[in-house]
This record gives sequence, C-alpha cells and structure tokens, in this order.
Amino acid sequence: MASDPPPPTELNDPISIACQRLFQFRPHEWQSHVIRSLLQAHRQTTVTNMLVIRPTGGGKSLIYQVAATMIKGITLFISPLLALASDQTRNLKRRTAALPDVTCIHLDGMPQEHINIIAQDISELRHPVTNLLKGAVILFASPQFLTGQKGSSILASLIDESTSALHMTVMDEVHIGSQFGNTFRGEFGLLKSRLYQKIPSCCRVNLFMTGTCNKTIQTNFEKLFGVKINNMHWPDHHQMRHRSVSI
Repeated sequence: MASDPPPPTELNDPISIACQRLFQFRPHEWQSHVIRSLLQAHRQTTVTNMLVIRPTGGGKSLIYQVAATMIKGITLFISPLLALASDQTRNLKRRTAALPDVTCIHLDGMPQEHINIIAQDISELRHPVTNLLKGAVILFASPQFLTGQKGSSILASLIDESTSALHMTVMDEVHIGSQFGNTFRGEFGLLKSRLYQKIPSCCRVNLFMTGTCNKTIQTNFEKLFGVKINNMHWPDHHQMRHRSVSI
C-alpha cells in the first residue's frame, strides 16, 4: 500500500491555487500530498481505493473538495450524518458562490421533481461530441437516499456507462458502516451491489475517510462495500504521539 509521499510534481502550484480559490489559504503539506495522490490516481487506467485517516475536524473535507474542482465532472460525497452533509454543502455553496464552474447539491430532503431534473442534468454534463466536461458538480447524499426509491434516478445517471461523468466517490465516516452496516443501517450493505459494483469506467477514484480506524474496521468495510484499499494515508507521528486520532 502506498504510504510514502509522492515526489513533488507540477501539480503543486495548481493545488495551492485551487485551495486559495476555495479556502483562501494554502493547504498543509499532508493535504497537498493526498490531493496529489488523488489527481495522479485519476490519471491512471486502474481504480484506486484510497483510505485517509485523520482526526475529526482535521481538514479532510478540504482534500476532496479541492480535488473535485480540479478533476471536474461529478464527485459523489456519501455521508451517514445528514447534519454534517448539510453543513458542508452550505459552507461550500458560500465559498463557490462566485465560481460558475462549481455546483454543490445536497440531495436528501429535495422534492422528487427536483431530483429528477438534477438526474437529467447530470446525465448531460459531458458534451456528447467533444466528451468535454462542463464543470465540477459535488453531490452530497446519504446511503439511505442513494439506495432508496427517491434516489433511483440519480443513481441510474451516475452508473450509466454511456453518459456518466462520475469521476470520484467519497465515503465519509466509514467506521460507522463498518460497525453498523450489517445491523440497523442495512442501506450501507446495499451500496455494494447498487453502486460500487457498478462504478463506470470514467470513475477511477474511490476515497474513504474516517477519524478512527483499525484493521478490523478496515476489513469490515472492505467486505461491506466490496472494495480493497490499495492506497492509504495515515496521520503523522506528532498526531500519534498526542493521540488526537485513534488507529
């Protein structure tokens, strides 16, 4: 598994620019490191399943949001915590208000007619002739939305091999799925057959994030979602020494 930071590349300056554009500050080195890994994985022909372990509030959201705007296309952010997804959507909308090429949408709680319109719009995000993308779209959704009837049109658009612009999936708080996925949160288990086993070829990055992890948690969610982690980013020794993250 990859754990050593990749060598500096031509991506360093664009990452800093993209971070300044969204957050008005430069990323920490570990954030640049992970974003570089995501961008490089997106360029590969094989699928990268990446696990990022950092403490809650430690800056994980910056990673996928900056990467999403640089990769373009659709990023699907899946979170079992509705309040967290709502808060991140609201903050990202504020940051991108002046950026016409970035759209963020929280799907939970939307009227069905609006959801169907969005499903149609995202199926047309890729130009039918040039195959170029028209911008970056970040969709926020819960497992229960994606696996329920209400989200079926969105999911169908995302996994349609002929038109899909899905370029990255992000699963947050994966330890919750590991601990409860086979009990009262059965919708976690449905994501394996309805999403992860049908990921279109244009999507080469599946990112999993958590503030707490051990080998049992990792093994459980790999089995639950039918994935195998092949790229991993752990906290540094300073965080380990101060026990601000549990591994």
